[in-house]
Amino acid sequence: EMYEVVCLRNDVDDETGKCLEIYERGYKEYLGREWQKAHDSFIEASKLEPNRKEKNPMAPTTPSLVMADRALAYKEAPPPEDWDGVFIMTSK
Repeated sequence: EMYEVVCLRNDVDDETGKCLEIYERGYKEYLGREWQKAHDSFIEASKLEPNRKEKNPMAPTTPSLVMADRALAYKEAPPPEDWDGVFIMTSK
């Protein structure tokens, strides 16, 4: 599982709540090997990310954009059938 501290539960606004819902959908699609659907969901979530470039120019990327890139990479070169959802970095 992956976790990111976003804010206190009481401070989640509608946009962030929607982002988290869409991201969760994308993650389920990702684990289900539905690469294009996962990519599309992550791109949709990225537009609502609390730390997206428009809101935080210092943020180099967002979790949604990282996962969108991974989904596309797996679409091009799928992991083995016994893949357990773990992503292994091959470069920094």
